[in-house]
Amino acid sequence: HIRFKSEREVGSEDALFILELFSHLSFVSIVNDYFYFYYKRKGSLSTCWNKNRQISDDNFLLQCAAYVKENNLPDILKLHIIGRYHMYTVAGLKQIMGAELTKKEKKAELGAIYNNKLLRSTIALDALKYESFSMKIFWIFWKLRGYWICNILLRYKAKG
Repeated sequence: HIRFKSEREVGSEDALFILELFSHLSFVSIVNDYFYFYYKRKGSLSTCWNKNRQISDDNFLLQCAAYVKENNLPDILKLHIIGRYHMYTVAGLKQIMGAELTKKEKKAELGAIYNNKLLRSTIALDALKYESFSMKIFWIFWKLRGYWICNILLRYKAKG
């Protein structure tokens, strides 16, 4: 049985559910129409900074990677999962920058993510090939510990 996990249990419950669902399908049809409407509201889990967000994102990556391995799914899925994990991390960084925290608190929160060992282990050239050009630049500077440039890129992306 496949169960939809709570967003409090795993960072991206919908992505994990889709991964589990797709591994049980023999074919998929694509419909070029919208059937899902995402409603953004102020104060929701996806728009507000949460001190435990990176832990939740890390759990998402670990659970998806374990699922791919346990079910002998194609390695290409790992790269797409890492891409989604990177996207969540950037969203979390932007939330920290926009949060009502002191400069010292923001620096501490950003530093904790910048020094996250699991995140650092996912930054490899093969994992970056599906990223946009600006995100490739972001992750390369991240790997080189050019965090001040990463902060500038985040501010630019937040405005765009």
